[in-house]
Amino acid sequence: MRQCLERILPRMSNRQSAIAAFHRRRSGASTSYKTDILTVQFADGAASKVFLKNFGAFERVRDVLRQRREREVSVYQYLLEDANLGTPRYYGTVWDELQRTFWLLLEYVEGTEVRYLETNYWIAVAGWLGQMHGYFTRHAHYLSRLDFLRRHDADFLSAKADAALDAVSQILPGSVARFARIVNRYDRVVEAMVVHPPTLIHGAFRPQNVMVSGESQSMRICTYDWEGAAFGAPLYDLAYLTDGFKPPTLDLMFSMYRQRATRFGMSVPEQEEMRYVVNCFRLHMIVNLLAQAHVKQYGESDITKRLTQGEERLHLVDSAPPT
Repeated sequence: MRQCLERILPRMSNRQSAIAAFHRRRSGASTSYKTDILTVQFADGAASKVFLKNFGAFERVRDVLRQRREREVSVYQYLLEDANLGTPRYYGTVWDELQRTFWLLLEYVEGTEVRYLETNYWIAVAGWLGQMHGYFTRHAHYLSRLDFLRRHDADFLSAKADAALDAVSQILPGSVARFARIVNRYDRVVEAMVVHPPTLIHGAFRPQNVMVSGESQSMRICTYDWEGAAFGAPLYDLAYLTDGFKPPTLDLMFSMYRQRATRFGMSVPEQEEMRYVVNCFRLHMIVNLLAQAHVKQYGESDITKRLTQGEERLHLVDSAPPT
């Protein structure tokens, strides 16, 4: 660990002082993987902190672990480094296949997850998301050639419905016909989800993955966990962020998103179309959960609950088609 910290020192600090000691403690932000906060003490008395994500120690069984961890490292290295979006600075990695050591080292940012904050912070995060999508829209051709990014195209989205139908048929066969009513109309939903030009998307833009530091003009928004990053439709992320919100707060989030995204020349649909597409993605969120039913160890009651949610979201899609 000391050798690692000494190696990343030029990126971590402009201090010339040597490392005198360091302390390691578990981070409260740990989710699927264990994360630690390293407090580095310098010989001149100063101190600095580093965030360590340990891909070698995970809480739940994850599919395609190698691809996910390599994708996140690549996003920090090649995409976020020069984007000036306030994301944590990339310090480096420790990668040892034989020892199964896979560490991602980032700038530690003190802050609060947006899920614990008031509405005005959520609106600000929607603006940040619009800025991120808008910035990378300008680099769409480059993104389209990156092998480490997922492709959230029509085939990807449709495959989720097929996987979900298969899971339902195995866990709760009596509900296949019920779920088939969603699957049979899913092609139209997919068409709406992929109609807008693709950009970089986070892929899991949930509130627990967004940290807010500071207030007002000094506010810094940091987004973590880029393992699911993809080249795809931007409103995918917005659907995750705004899930559960209703007007007028929802409209304010949409407006802030549009305002920040259009600064970069990004084309953003009008309010009613945006609401429709976001509802399509909210339906996809349920389909995606059902597609992961085996990994999540869903039982019959879980499947029934998700089917009910899917029917409710399909009703929203059907009741408010785009104008």
